[in-house]
Amino acid sequence: MIPRYSRPQMAAIWEPANRFAIWLQIEILACEAWGELGVVPKDAVEEIKAKTTFDMADLVPRMDEIERRTRHDVVAFTEAVAERVGPAARYIHLGLTSSDVLDTCLACQMRQAADLLLQDTARTFWTPVSPARCSRRRISCCRLRRRWRRRSPSWRCDTRTPP
Repeated sequence: MIPRYSRPQMAAIWEPANRFAIWLQIEILACEAWGELGVVPKDAVEEIKAKTTFDMADLVPRMDEIERRTRHDVVAFTEAVAERVGPAARYIHLGLTSSDVLDTCLACQMRQAADLLLQDTARTFWTPVSPARCSRRRISCCRLRRRWRRRSPSWRCDTRTPP
C-alpha cells in the first residue's frame, strides 16, 4: 500500500507479517483438525502450538531468503517455520494446498479490513449532532448523505442513537 494514502491500521492488515501470522493460524488450525481425526499425534499438535509463539516480523527476512531460492512463497513459509518448530513441523501443511492457505488468508484479511471500515463508518455516520446546531446553520443534519444540504420539508435532524 502507498503509505501516504493509507491509514496505519489498514496498512498493518496488508503487511507481510500479518499475512504470515494468518498463514500460521491456518496451518495450526489444520493441524488441530487432523489431531482430532487421529491423523496427527496430539503431542505433535501441542508442540507446534507451543513453538509457534514467535513474532512473524522476525521470520520475514528468513522467508525472503528461502523464497529467492525456491521461488515459492508458501514453501518458503513452511521451511522457515519448520526451522523454528523442529521435527513436529512435518505435520504442518499436511493435506493443504497453497491455494487453501492463500485464499483463506485473503478472506481473513478482507474481513479485518471490512471490520475496520465498519468501525470507522459507524463512528463517522453516527456522530451525535444537536438539533440546535441544525437550526443555527439552517442545514440538515442527516449524516448519511455525502454533503451537508440546505433544509427542505423532507429533511429533518437525525436524532437516532448509534447502532
